[in-house]
Amino acid sequence: MFDERNNVEVRGDGGQGIYLYCLALRNALPPIEEPGLDERFPVFPLALDDIVAVVSHVGLAAWTGPASETHLKSLAWLAPRVCRHEKVIEQVMRHSAVLPARFGTFFSSPAELGRLVQANHDAILEFLLRVADKAECAVKGLLDKASAVEQLLARDPRASTFPTSSGAGYLMKQRLRDEIRKELAFWTKTTGEAIVMELRRHAVDSRPLPVLSPEASGRDGEMVFNWAFLLARDGWKRFEAQVERLGTIFGDTGLILEISGPWPAYSFCPSLQPAPSPTSAHFSRC
Repeated sequence: MFDERNNVEVRGDGGQGIYLYCLALRNALPPIEEPGLDERFPVFPLALDDIVAVVSHVGLAAWTGPASETHLKSLAWLAPRVCRHEKVIEQVMRHSAVLPARFGTFFSSPAELGRLVQANHDAILEFLLRVADKAECAVKGLLDKASAVEQLLARDPRASTFPTSSGAGYLMKQRLRDEIRKELAFWTKTTGEAIVMELRRHAVDSRPLPVLSPEASGRDGEMVFNWAFLLARDGWKRFEAQVERLGTIFGDTGLILEISGPWPAYSFCPSLQPAPSPTSAHFSRC
C-alpha cells in the first residue's frame, strides 16, 4: 500500500502523529516549499497506490495533551497554523486536483491513514477526477435592511398617491413602510432564490452554506444567503461577470453580492466512511 521510495520515516511513535493536508492524484508533485503545521517537520507526499496523501509529522502533545485546550482557544496559536494548512493545500492545488482535509486532521500512524484511504478509494478517486480543473467559490448576499426598506418604499406605486404636505400623508407612508418591513423577508427569500438559480446556470455544481449572523460573519449587513459554486477554471471570469451584473441590478435595493475564491472544493467533498478495522485515526469531514 505504501511506496518505499518516499524515503521518509513515517512511523507515528515518540509522541508524533501524521497530519493530513489533502489527498491528490498521484503524479509528479514538485517539492512542497511551504512549512508544515509543525515547523520542525517537512511536508512530504505519501503514495497510496494511485492516490497520494500530502502529510507531515506533528507533535500530538499540542493537540491531545494538557496544553491542547488552551491552544485550541487561542487565536494567536491557531491562526498561523490554519494559514500553513491552507498554503500547503493551495500549493498542491496548482499541480493536481485535491481533496482537502479539514484543519486538525491527524492520524496515529500512516497505516491508519492508509486504511481510511483504502476503504474510500473509489469515492476519493472519483472526486479527484471530477474536480480536476475546477475550483470552488462562495457567493454571499448581504442586506442593508434600512436601505432596502427605503428603496422598496420609493418604488412602491402606492407611495406616489399619498399627500405630501399633511400629517395624514406622513402616517400613510409610515404604515406602508411598516408593511414593507414585514414583506421584506419574503422579498429577500424570492430574490435570493432567483439570484442563485441564475448563477447555477453558470456553475458545474452548487451547495448551500450556513447563513451566519453579523457577529459570526464580521459583516455589517445581514447575510441572507450563502452558496458554494463549483466552477470550471475556464468559466471563472464569466461567472464573476454574472455576479457583477446581478450585483448591479440589485445593488440599489440594499442587497450586496460578495464573491470569494477560488478555493479547493471543500463543500463538494464526499463523506468518507470509517475504515472497517478498528482505528484511532481522526479525519474531519470535508
